[in-house]
Amino acid sequence: MVKPVYKFLIIIAVVCLSVFFTILALSVVSQENFDEAVEAVVFSEADFPLEVDLQKTVFSVGDRFSCNATITNRCGRDVFVVSDGHEPGWFFYGINESRDYDGSYLLWDGRTLKVNDTMLTVVDFTITQPPGTYVFALVYKLEVEGVVLRDKLETIIEVKG
Repeated sequence: MVKPVYKFLIIIAVVCLSVFFTILALSVVSQENFDEAVEAVVFSEADFPLEVDLQKTVFSVGDRFSCNATITNRCGRDVFVVSDGHEPGWFFYGINESRDYDGSYLLWDGRTLKVNDTMLTVVDFTITQPPGTYVFALVYKLEVEGVVLRDKLETIIEVKG
């Protein structure tokens, strides 16, 4: 026959083990839920649209080409963004030329980009190219909390004599 003291100790041991395994099970379930929530945060280029306020697409030699190019944080929360410090970048080149926008970028400039805040590049130059058809291209490569995003926006520009 088991003494009452030992019965009491066995009951306490069983209760303690039950509590331990319950806490362990709950921590595993909550960690899985946390992991799923972290994995659910996926950014895309649509969260950081590339926009330009270009008023016209036909210019004459000697005209000023001027516009603002922006990347806006539309993902719904403040995020940490790393870029090359010159985003968005831009190119102006002949229609028959080719450009590699995916060249190597050194991402070094990190900052917090608040909801609806923008990264701005002011483009302003005098058109000296001969008459013809050109491409004005805006590009970016950003790393948003570990996710690398790339986007480009191309506009055809006519230069008249």
